[in-house]
Amino acid sequence: MVMSHNLKVGFGITKNPERVDDYTAHCLEDQCFKFLFYGPVDEIEDIEESFKQKHRKILIEKIKRKSKKWRLEGIDPKKSSMSAEDVKAWAEEFIISNKFKTQRVQDAWLPYSGDKRLSRKNITISPELYLEKIY
Repeated sequence: MVMSHNLKVGFGITKNPERVDDYTAHCLEDQCFKFLFYGPVDEIEDIEESFKQKHRKILIEKIKRKSKKWRLEGIDPKKSSMSAEDVKAWAEEFIISNKFKTQRVQDAWLPYSGDKRLSRKNITISPELYLEKIY
């Protein structure tokens, strides 16, 4: 995700892409997911954890606001110029090198801003309409 109000690159796991509206509500700007991947939960978690370990020095640190800890997942623009495309390329290389089954959501559905047709149910029924294999 590239946040529309500040252009910071974020990443994370969601089981429900329609959750993009949550980000809109927090910053009062329409948001969208620039890229989405779909696959087994254990693979998705491994991709995210490996990315965090590899790039921990450039990630936005946890911050504390109003006595609550907010877990932020993004690239710190003061430490790196890594783009969303760079994150996507890293994820694709990781998927290929680990021979994962995880696939990318087709460009026709991106950027994703809440289209209800892109759902787990529809992807399960007709994956060829929504997903693209990564080679």
